[in-house]
Order: sequence, then structure tokens, then C-alpha cells
Amino acid sequence: MSEAAPAPELVQLFRAARAAGRPQDLADALPYAGFLGVETSLVEGRLRVLLPFRQMLVGNPFLPAIHGGALGGLIELAATLELIWRHDTERLPKVVTTTVDFARSGQPRALLAEATVTRIGRRIATVGVRLWQDDATRAIATGQAHFLLS
Repeated sequence: MSEAAPAPELVQLFRAARAAGRPQDLADALPYAGFLGVETSLVEGRLRVLLPFRQMLVGNPFLPAIHGGALGGLIELAATLELIWRHDTERLPKVVTTTVDFARSGQPRALLAEATVTRIGRRIATVGVRLWQDDATRAIATGQAHFLLS
């Protein structure tokens, strides 16, 4: 199975974003990030991803609670952005698996995510992610994603 390298301008965009310290440029280049409307920033050197609340994210209107798929999608997206931010590559990392552990219901407000690259090998990278809302010490969900690098 061969995978085409991303367009040279995309690789250059990622490199320029890292060099300039502008993580939002990474998010702006990924269509799913644009669809969700995520905002990225650097907080004390860490990449932080903000998912603004929108009514379309509610999965259970009786609680109301944010849909688990939105939480899982944010975990995968935050892991992808962190890996691209920290690891220079000629190819986009390909998600192999994503695991999500739900801790509590996400309330109808903005979500924050931070990811940490826990392992980078020659072919596989592992990234852990934590989601929260008002209190960074109270995770809404945590997750882990594995990526194929080549």
C-alpha cells in the first residue's frame, strides 16, 4: 500500500507554521478542523486546542451533553495537530487507532484539549490527549492515538 506525500506546499506550510510559532495555521490547513471551528494556541509552550460550543455538538438534549463522537473527534484531531506540530515529516501521519475513555458528560460549553507525544519510533507514534472544560484537573475524557509515520 503506497501513500502519496502531501503537496509540497502543505509540508512547507506546516514547517512555516512551526517556525513562526503559529499553530492555528496547521488547523486552518485541515478540513475537519475547519468544520469543527477549532482554535489553537500555545500556552506555556504547549499546544492547546479549543472547540467552541455549538448546538450541533449536543448528543443528548435531555442532559444536555456533548456527543461522544464529538469528544472522540476532538481527541483524534488534537493528537494529529500535536504530532504535526512536534514532528517534521514529509508525509502526513496516518491514524491507526484511537482509544477514548469517557470520564463524565461534556456540558454545553467549550472544550479544551492538550496532547502529549509519548512515543515516536521509526514507523509508529503514540499521542495521549486530555479533554476538559472549566477545570484542567477534571478531565471530561482522555484518549490515545497511534499513528503510522511512513
